[in-house]
Amino acid sequence: MYINATGSDKRVAFFIENSMPSIIPVKKEGGIGLENLKRRLELLYPGKHELLIKKEDEKFKVSLILHSEN
Repeated sequence: MYINATGSDKRVAFFIENSMPSIIPVKKEGGIGLENLKRRLELLYPGKHELLIKKEDEKFKVSLILHSEN
């Protein structure tokens, strides 16, 4: 697992990387947790955030960038 956070006057960025389990239960794409997260980000940071979720090789990679109001 890898977790990193950086910040400046203009933005705060979070990066998370985690290995995938060898057996993944079959589910619909994106659960309720991800939908709730996306809605909250849109309410709290409308037009001022970027959420990227990728599945690469045997890892999940997530980056969240929150831009300042300035």
